[in-house]
Amino acid sequence: MVHNNNEIFGAEQRTVSIKEGLNSYIAWWPLFLVLIIVCLSAGIMYARYSVPKYMTTTSFLIKGANGGDVNSEDLIESALSGKR
Repeated sequence: MVHNNNEIFGAEQRTVSIKEGLNSYIAWWPLFLVLIIVCLSAGIMYARYSVPKYMTTTSFLIKGANGGDVNSEDLIESALSGKR
């Protein structure tokens, strides 16, 4: 036995246009505006005042074997290839 949805739920099928759908949300626009402002403010405050967890810095000191006579490019290339 096949039942129609209208018979099961006792309701008729109704289509809603975009304009009718938006009109139901337009009544709540002040609440949406306040929530957007609160969320953006909370995000900005969190990003501004939170302590960064992973902040790293590094520096290299390259010294040549003969003081300052060694070309820095040659020294970097030899360091990358594993030569001393």
